Amino acid sequence: MGICWFNRLYQECFAVHNRTKSALKVIFEVDKEISNHLKILPKTGFVQAESRLLAQVKLLPKLSLPDDLSDFCDPDNSHSHAESENESCLSKLSYDSLTGVLQVPVTVHVVGQANKLQLIVDAVITTTDLVLSPNPINFGFAEIHETVVTRLLITNNSLLPQNFGIVELPEFVDIQPNDGFGVILGKETIELEVLFQPKKAKEYHFVLVCKSGIGRIFTTECTGVGVYSPLSLSTNQLYFNPTPISESNTSNLKIHSHHTSANPFTHVQPCIGTDTKPVPVGPRAFELQVIKATITNSYGLIAEDNLSNDLLESILSNLISFYPATGTLKPGESQQINIRFSPCLNKQCIQREASRLCDIDKQKRKKEQSLVNEEDKTVKLNKANQPVSKAGQITPAKKDKIADKKTLKIPDEKTTSETDTFILPTDPDSINEGSVEYTKGFNSLLTYYPYYPPTFFSNRNESEEVEFSQPLTEANELSVIKLGEYTWPGVHVVYRVACFVGDGPGSDTAAKPSPTYKKENTLFFELICPIIRPALLIESNKNYNQLDFGAICAGQRNIRILTVKNISPYSLKLKPKPLNPVGAFEIIQFKESIKSREICSLSFAFTPNPKQTYCTEIFTLDAYPIDNKVTRINVNEFCPIHVKFSGICVTPIVELIDPPELASIPYSLQKTEQQSLTSNLKQTTHYLNFGYILLGGFIERQITLYNPTNITLNFQIQIDENQTGGSRNLNGLPVFMVLPNQGKIKPGTFLLYVVFRIIVTSFTNKRKCTTPLKCEC
Repeated sequence: MGICWFNRLYQECFAVHNRTKSALKVIFEVDKEISNHLKILPKTGFVQAESRLLAQVKLLPKLSLPDDLSDFCDPDNSHSHAESENESCLSKLSYDSLTGVLQVPVTVHVVGQANKLQLIVDAVITTTDLVLSPNPINFGFAEIHETVVTRLLITNNSLLPQNFGIVELPEFVDIQPNDGFGVILGKETIELEVLFQPKKAKEYHFVLVCKSGIGRIFTTECTGVGVYSPLSLSTNQLYFNPTPISESNTSNLKIHSHHTSANPFTHVQPCIGTDTKPVPVGPRAFELQVIKATITNSYGLIAEDNLSNDLLESILSNLISFYPATGTLKPGESQQINIRFSPCLNKQCIQREASRLCDIDKQKRKKEQSLVNEEDKTVKLNKANQPVSKAGQITPAKKDKIADKKTLKIPDEKTTSETDTFILPTDPDSINEGSVEYTKGFNSLLTYYPYYPPTFFSNRNESEEVEFSQPLTEANELSVIKLGEYTWPGVHVVYRVACFVGDGPGSDTAAKPSPTYKKENTLFFELICPIIRPALLIESNKNYNQLDFGAICAGQRNIRILTVKNISPYSLKLKPKPLNPVGAFEIIQFKESIKSREICSLSFAFTPNPKQTYCTEIFTLDAYPIDNKVTRINVNEFCPIHVKFSGICVTPIVELIDPPELASIPYSLQKTEQQSLTSNLKQTTHYLNFGYILLGGFIERQITLYNPTNITLNFQIQIDENQTGGSRNLNGLPVFMVLPNQGKIKPGTFLLYVVFRIIVTSFTNKRKCTTPLKCEC
């Protein structure tokens, strides 16, 4: 009979053949315990000579079948004795309540004959029940602007597939997928999502009705409370643009306080369910907190694999920040919340990768050293086997002894090198952040993120190109993000954030106690944050996203080169954002396109002016696939990298350590005739007095130059060409000499001694030789 449902009619026919020359009367008989469920029609009949009689089996298993056949229920229904006692089993009624297997013996009596015919009617009886769980369903408190989602499990206890549908849904309830309709296989459990979105603040009681394909009805009761909170959110779901690792992305939402009036006739009053207690108009405190975080693939972001949900959520919560996270809103006010998502690689993961690379380098160096040693041994053997010249010819006996000694030494050396094969693993904790090894580990993780880096062997060909794109397998399905027509390596992080709402002003400082928040008024929103592998990798500096130009003097120019590598599986088009046209930084050399795994260099210059002391600017470089199919996605930036440029403009200053003969006059106190000097001399003027000098004599004075800045200064001391009085004698030679007249002064406390010498060869009139001290740097 096959598989049969309860309370369903199943019919089958069998034939009784008469091989005699006369008609025969037959009687069909079944056990009376099964007579309410199985019948044979007709009960009595005649089989004509050399003909047959068709009998009909009508099976209508009722729900009382297990109770009616309780005496015949035997889980161990003689299966182990089926081969030895087959004939006895044929005449025995049996029913297995666990498997539903029913065996009914049918006896055919022939009137006038002692022999009787027997046959077995086999059927598997199965239920038509569908089980809904949980039952009942409690949605809890739901804000009228939000949707609460719960899971509904439907289990088919039958062995046969069944059609089902959730019907007569109220307007505030939705079922997904397929609006609650589908087919469920035998012994299968499927999961549906029940979406509850209340329209008003009241208590809800309703019933979910599930109807099967054969007309059976199964129900589950549902309850929920609609809440109208005094605060509201601008959105309940935010989808961030794909964020490359080690970069950041921002988004925002608004929190609004709409409870401005206590008049129930003009304004809908906030309430919880049917509670009509008036809510006072006043300030409302709020606080944002991540209550749940999930990630599709945590490799590279989290060091441990098997973490509890609490620890995993705590680590993922560090990647997201809210500003402000707490605050107070007065009636009618709104507050914009800036949300910043900054994914970064875990330090322990970087150290482990750096340790692995160090061990690989050790193995490679050891193998190279063993190859060098083998080459040296081969050279020694070749030299030993070469014939000696006639001048230094030795006897054959000595040759044999020398060869024997050499052959004895070589196995000892080989044995020593073979035993010394153990390499001590590198401790990951010993690799400091900012070191060369740490940078290599960081670049390796970033190159293959979110997959594990491939295993490198010592016999690997260094020139072999590494495939950065891995095939899309079942294991990597959760590590791929669809961007337009491209599959980009990445993962998804989903945050569920709660906005707690309380009456009264919030606490401004940690010392003040926080207000009491009502859990019924809590608002929820979801953040979906894709993390992708960056398209470009910066290889030129240890600090991944910083480029320091150092400190230079105004008017000088410093050039830095930024080396980037394309670690994406596509050829990219580079598009930089313009720098500040009046700033101190400029782009010198730039490449518009870069192939996969290609390395290119970008040149930048730092040319500050005296008005720019500390210079900083963010350089943004976008990368797009060349065919540009991803522009169909509405994103402003695709795989950008941000590099912070910084530089310091130092005004050159040289201080003079005053000797007793050096007099300093500020510019404001100088005489009018001295104020006509050039602009670069309109500073404090120093006068060095050499006193009276005899004809043909000379005198020296020492002045110490001090560099108080943090950079090295180039200086040059020269006689002012525009000075009118007595700086030259009659022979046209300079009277004042300076040694040294140029050089460098290192930063800090380094002192430079300068010797001023005056030589007077001849003069006929009493002339006073004077010159101001001029120092250029």
